[in-house]
Amino acid sequence: MECYDELKLEAKVKLSVDDALELLYGFRVIGFTKIGGAGYGGSATAFRYKSPTISFDSAATSLAVHLGLKEALELVESGD
Repeated sequence: MECYDELKLEAKVKLSVDDALELLYGFRVIGFTKIGGAGYGGSATAFRYKSPTISFDSAATSLAVHLGLKEALELVESGD
């Protein structure tokens, strides 16, 4: 989030971190880990294209980039 704050100042962006993440979720770029569900426990990654009725959870602690975009841009996980 600190990186976003620095970028925001340089680019004069007026979106908060939460608004930017919600926008990326809306454009199906990122998903978030949704804990529990359907009475089975566990977790799953919620993407808007898979479940259009699920709203972005700004309190989510884990985010994921869409796999197709990740492959196309050759993104790697931190620590890889």
